[in-house]
Amino acid sequence: MLYLHTLGGLSIERDGRPLTGAVGQRGGLAILAALAATGSRRLSRDRIQSLFWPESDIEHARGALKQALFRLRRDAGEPDLFLGGSELQLNPAVIQTDVEEFARACDAGELERAAELYTGPFLDGIHLSQNAEFEAWSDRERDRLAQAYRTVLERLARSAEARGDWIAAVAWWRRLSVADPLSASAATGLMNALAASGDRPAALRHAREHEVVVREELGAPTDPRVAEVERRIREGALAAATRSPVPTTGERTGLPQAFARSEPHSPPPARRRVPSIAIGALALAVLALGFPALRRGLPATPARPRVLVRVSAPDSLHAVVLRRVADGIAETGLAGAVSDTAGADPQRSRFVVTLTATTTGDSLLLEARMVDAITGNPAGRTAVARGSLAAREATITALESRVKALLSARLDPGFESWSHAAAMPETYESLRELRLGITGFTRDMYPRHLPEVMARFRHSAALAPTSGVPLVWAAFAAAFWDQFALADSLLQELGGSGRRLEAWDLAMVDVVKAWIAGDLAAAHAADHRLLTVVPNSEWALVLAWDAWSVGRAREAVDVLRRLDPAKGWIAGSKVYWLTMDAATHLLGDHEAELAAARQLLGRRPDDRDVIQFEVKALAGLGRVREVEARCERAPALRIAGGSSDYQPCGQALIELWAHGYPEAARRMADRINAMGTAALENEKSLRELDEAYNLMLVRDYTGAERTLGTHRSEELENPEYVETMAMLAAERGDRTAVTEALGRLEDLMLRGLGETRPSRLSFRRAELAALLGDRDEAVSWITRAFREGLRVRTALHWDFAFDKMRDYPPFAALTRPVDDPDRIH
Repeated sequence: MLYLHTLGGLSIERDGRPLTGAVGQRGGLAILAALAATGSRRLSRDRIQSLFWPESDIEHARGALKQALFRLRRDAGEPDLFLGGSELQLNPAVIQTDVEEFARACDAGELERAAELYTGPFLDGIHLSQNAEFEAWSDRERDRLAQAYRTVLERLARSAEARGDWIAAVAWWRRLSVADPLSASAATGLMNALAASGDRPAALRHAREHEVVVREELGAPTDPRVAEVERRIREGALAAATRSPVPTTGERTGLPQAFARSEPHSPPPARRRVPSIAIGALALAVLALGFPALRRGLPATPARPRVLVRVSAPDSLHAVVLRRVADGIAETGLAGAVSDTAGADPQRSRFVVTLTATTTGDSLLLEARMVDAITGNPAGRTAVARGSLAAREATITALESRVKALLSARLDPGFESWSHAAAMPETYESLRELRLGITGFTRDMYPRHLPEVMARFRHSAALAPTSGVPLVWAAFAAAFWDQFALADSLLQELGGSGRRLEAWDLAMVDVVKAWIAGDLAAAHAADHRLLTVVPNSEWALVLAWDAWSVGRAREAVDVLRRLDPAKGWIAGSKVYWLTMDAATHLLGDHEAELAAARQLLGRRPDDRDVIQFEVKALAGLGRVREVEARCERAPALRIAGGSSDYQPCGQALIELWAHGYPEAARRMADRINAMGTAALENEKSLRELDEAYNLMLVRDYTGAERTLGTHRSEELENPEYVETMAMLAAERGDRTAVTEALGRLEDLMLRGLGETRPSRLSFRRAELAALLGDRDEAVSWITRAFREGLRVRTALHWDFAFDKMRDYPPFAALTRPVDDPDRIH
């Protein structure tokens, strides 16, 4: 399946890999984009010809289109790329597009999905030289899609307000204020949300920033509504009465009006064009509220919403270099650009970019130096582009890309706190791929997106052959997802590549190496070193994760409480909440655990991982009826891989027994087994294994053995089946069967089946020793498993294998947080 990206740029890929040839060139991609924008409504050949060959006669335009379509089919390897004859559309069975996904999400009311898909303006930075017809059309499409996006953000913001989730409301209003900086509605919405969340100073600062932008760009006073909300906030009121009504339950949340596709041949609608400088100005102002300056050794400073561009170049180059770089800066959506020839004050700028053009014969050298306008310190490496005067457009384009990369590394929330210490990619295209890879990595807690994420990081590395950052990120993501062989191969590749590595890169390599080695104590120490390189950054999340893993739950919670989960590259990631849940559970602080779970549930009410967090906390608090009711409401999940651990009901079973509610746990086991019977009707072996394990959780070992019955030869190749049989054998004291099972598990591990980490096998040995009554041996194996990198310390409190160990002091010591010895979980 092909995938066309049109939002935030223009590119095409197959299975995460970019395509080359005509289908990967700007002209061919633009034709695909025009068809993508019309969706299932076909576009006539005549209209395509007028868009792309407006100066050609009919015959030449017709021939050019025919050749273009032929090359696109050929280079895409898809003869059925297009449907239709005189009117064309993209074949949805062959190619998907982000703009069509965005349209479907809007129409279906899947607003968070729509907001995620809108990664930037339509055809951002894409221009066809001397083609006014295409430029006018793309402007109309860009405005139409931007309006739909703004409508999505407003509905999300108002929905968050309606349920009292002010953290989410602030985030959505902030994004809307960036997208629509002159909107009084967006300004008052953000101010109200900030005030309601308790951050009145930020609300008042935003009022001042909004006033400055409106006055400078429109030459007019701000809307009276902004002044009124500001007055109410100063007087201590939250201005709740100023909120507009929100859709009620059952109301259609699709956006047919906002997203109605315009006819490609229709005249441009009357509209107010927002100056690009205004967009950049308020973007920086909003970023300043949510993401304070984190430069080393410097206090937070007020937002400086402009980038001052200075040019030293021959007259023949001065204007074109200035325009292209200034336009490129505005196109990032992060800042506006202003020339010093316009009388701009450097003291009112955030950065100053000095461009120098030098010609020697037919050679052209372009350089760009960006400095912090406040300190005068360099903000990244000098950007350089070389070429010939005959190919000056390509050279200027290369410089534009490098300047955009410098700016994005400093202002993109995903980069700003750590990029100053990293060997960042030097081109905007590489940085964009890196950002998409990071976004894919943070999407959820499981490695289902690994191929897509690795493809993004690989593409970023290919576009930036001197930067080490893309491969460092790839190794970090692989190791986080326990893909240690892949992570090790990436570090080996990095070491022999000759790529630049700076302080952040080297510190991250140390973290990843410790993870690969299973040395969590070394990883914990490496995390602390990392934070000396990028202090006050979201990388503290990695420290919290490893602190919990080595049993330092109190440290983990303290770190997390100082960290903003909506800030930086971790924004939207569930890893923050997973770590908070695990650490508070280990501490026995179930009230804090429940509060965190419900805070996240306000934004993710149907997320089964988050429901599990809530179930664990409720069980810890003894609120059995709520646990059972939560399980009844949670939709059943198909049991995969022979484990029901990822069902809310499965989590309820485990925690109810662990916290002293055996009868409720047995009822939950019956419910889960009934669900499994329905879900796995045609997978008898898997269903039996799941039922047996659930019976073991409620200590019905006889029922578990009866459920499994006599094993079949193929089941001896299933590590989970062998483990289950070994535990049943240990429970009945059959040491010979346990020894045979351990030998088979080791054989399966050597063949790459089942557990491949030594720590997991050590923990299995601890479980078996505990079931056999060998308590000292069990403690020894648990300790070894932790040394080998096992992170599941919280499993000790519920694992049925350790029932005979609960009153054994050496085991009890292992269940305590290392840094909080008085709290026993």
